[in-house]
Amino acid sequence: ALNLPRIWCALSSLTHDPNKARLYIERRKGVGLHVSFTDLEHPIRCSDLLRAVVPFQSEWRSFSYTNYRDSSSKPAVTEHRVPLHLPRLEHLAIERDEEHVYEKYYLPKLRSAKFIDFIPRPFSNTLTHLAVKFRTTNELEEELWDIDAFRRFLLSTPLLIELRLRFEVCFRSRKCDLSDREVLLPNLKTLSVSAWCIEQQWEEDDISETIADFLTSISASGMTNMILAVKVGEIYSPEEVISEFIDGLL
Repeated sequence: ALNLPRIWCALSSLTHDPNKARLYIERRKGVGLHVSFTDLEHPIRCSDLLRAVVPFQSEWRSFSYTNYRDSSSKPAVTEHRVPLHLPRLEHLAIERDEEHVYEKYYLPKLRSAKFIDFIPRPFSNTLTHLAVKFRTTNELEEELWDIDAFRRFLLSTPLLIELRLRFEVCFRSRKCDLSDREVLLPNLKTLSVSAWCIEQQWEEDDISETIADFLTSISASGMTNMILAVKVGEIYSPEEVISEFIDGLL
């Protein structure tokens, strides 16, 4: 098994120091690299790993990173905040990047992406598979997701075949201000939605938009599959509340 190149292609800041990373790179025999790092607790380890693998950026097949520390943090991971040349990269996964570092990257073969806890800006028109997770907002700060920004992003992905959306408890978004709220996805085949149903929803107002409001703005005439997962927030939620919630999503 140790002679199989594919077992040497995954490099992570959680498990690889620079020496181990270089050993893996040597033993993979040209197989594309899968690089990941999380900067929340060990930014120095992330920088050490990236310094070892960035010289091989043209061979990366997937890249996953978190960006909880901005460029002004000390210490901060800076090695990925450059125009990386990633001609073989097919998958990109990012958690919390308000600086939108990925916009600098050269990604001609990108096919799939996953975004957690932030709304991306338009950066690639080659995506065919997309997953986005909207986490719980901070009700004390009354934070609202900019759902129009997400609509603009979706409009930049005309080749999208599969869209997976996960809405966490207390999802709130600003009301749509676009003159045309329709999101046309002509190639979309599969839409997967995961959402929470809780009896005590936010009170309706003039600035919020519901998940159902957003979903009705998606136009996909070629869609053949819809996968819906509903989590019930309270054990004794009335049946009519759950039914009404599900009907609104369909």
